[in-house]
Amino acid sequence: MISDVIHKISLLIPQLANMTVVCKIIRTKHIVALTYLLFSAGFLHQANAEQITFVVQPVMQPQQTKDAYQPLVDYLRKETGMNINLVTEKNFLTYWLKMKKGKYDLVLDAAHFTDYRAKELSYSVLAKIPDTVTFSLITHKNNLVIDPEELVAKRLTTLPPPSMGAINLLRLFNNPTRQPVIRNAKSSQEAIAAVQNGKSYAAFVPTPTLQNQADINVITTTKPLPHMAFSASSKLTAQQQAKVKQALLKASQTPHGAKVLSHLKLTEFSDSNNQAYNGYASYLHGMTRRTRISRR
Repeated sequence: MISDVIHKISLLIPQLANMTVVCKIIRTKHIVALTYLLFSAGFLHQANAEQITFVVQPVMQPQQTKDAYQPLVDYLRKETGMNINLVTEKNFLTYWLKMKKGKYDLVLDAAHFTDYRAKELSYSVLAKIPDTVTFSLITHKNNLVIDPEELVAKRLTTLPPPSMGAINLLRLFNNPTRQPVIRNAKSSQEAIAAVQNGKSYAAFVPTPTLQNQADINVITTTKPLPHMAFSASSKLTAQQQAKVKQALLKASQTPHGAKVLSHLKLTEFSDSNNQAYNGYASYLHGMTRRTRISRR
């Protein structure tokens, strides 16, 4: 009987040995798989950490913004070696809320936003679109209005607050009881079209958008403001900011950069700094208490 037990054990020994080998193989596979997963997670984390989001204030619809600014992003990626990605927003409210949380790394937008981020979020101004920008109050040429007061209680279309256009409009009509009936537009082009097709009596838009526009009567134009600026968050190191700044300032000197500038209808980007925009954040103060802008 003992001999039978010994015989059975002898038969199990090779199987047990094989099971040990299998266990070792399984453990090895698990270790390799775990190592791969950990490496992949680390790689993806590093890749995500290196992504730089670039946003332009939503004065155009998202697809129009992509069409206009993707060539610039491609140029910056090539010149800096940085993983810069264009993001778009549908409206100024979403843009404003995300901006206040520091969601964007590189930004191109108006003077009041630029100064706000510099003061509140420690952004650094790198460069700007040359010269200044103004806004114009317009009607159809068949409505020869010469005084803004004539627009009280009439429909007027503009970009919604807190865009610079909306804020300048509210400065022009600073009495809440004597304002036009203000409607939101999704873009400046939409506001101009609303005047041309008679859907809106008036509009308030950036003056440069009126180039080559027909049937327009300009009532008044605002005083000049510094044009849009590029600013960078502190997520970008000083070296990265310097690379972006250099790429922007030398754009007009390279064939690729010159092509990008031509696409944007510009001749160059000019040097700038935080001081050039100092004080314009005050345009944001108390704005929401001074108007009743309706939604479409």
